[in-house]
Amino acid sequence: MWNRVTEQGFVLWRVKAWEEYSWLVHGFTTRDWGNLALHTGDSQGVIIDNRKKLSNALGIELASWVTGSQVHGTNIQQISHLERGRGAFSQDSALQDTDGLITDQTNVLLASFYADCVPLLFIEPQRKIIAMAHAGWRGTLGQIDANMVKQFHKLYQVEPKEIEVAIGPSIGPCCYQVGQEVAEKFNEDLVLQKEEGLFLDLWQANAQQLFKLGVIPEHLFVANICTRCYAQDFFSYRREQLKAGRMAALLYKREGF
Repeated sequence: MWNRVTEQGFVLWRVKAWEEYSWLVHGFTTRDWGNLALHTGDSQGVIIDNRKKLSNALGIELASWVTGSQVHGTNIQQISHLERGRGAFSQDSALQDTDGLITDQTNVLLASFYADCVPLLFIEPQRKIIAMAHAGWRGTLGQIDANMVKQFHKLYQVEPKEIEVAIGPSIGPCCYQVGQEVAEKFNEDLVLQKEEGLFLDLWQANAQQLFKLGVIPEHLFVANICTRCYAQDFFSYRREQLKAGRMAALLYKREGF
């Protein structure tokens, strides 16, 4: 469902079915591109250089990026051209307390950052609406995915069956060990009991919520790639702790389509 592709010698992951949409630029970075998040404590200059490298490879201005200051919440912001550049060059300018972004505007690049949490990418290909959400266990429990589906309807009158959703590389049920206090917040079928303890399946948790809202199975594209397992490709907070960089999820609507 996802393809591993190369842009100027560096690896990106993309949804195979979405590559046919000429109006859409999308992807999920690997550690090839370096750390892309300004909130991690790394040198701001290095992060900006990494973002410029990625922007140049995609042919998109860094000044068009829009990011949120992710807080593991469920707040979603509708993005216009007025927000272009928010969070692109400094963390202070990012949209505060925001884990979801949605827009129908061209020349606005939506970006969010990950080191195990679940990237949720949404598109409606007829109206060419794009959106993304950052979902750790708190965001998943708070149903940020369902909130996004509702925003599609509220803002653009889009029905759930018209929305396509991709669940990107993130920590899998193979590696996402949680305590009893977290496990008991989710349905039993989402928690795996192993010798080492309890393991939570965030991929399936989000899929269940999306299906319940009316997203159809044929429109869900799950990468099934665990960021903790693949150290050569991905940063992982569970594996690297405070040393972990961040990958970026990217969505951009081109002009003229």
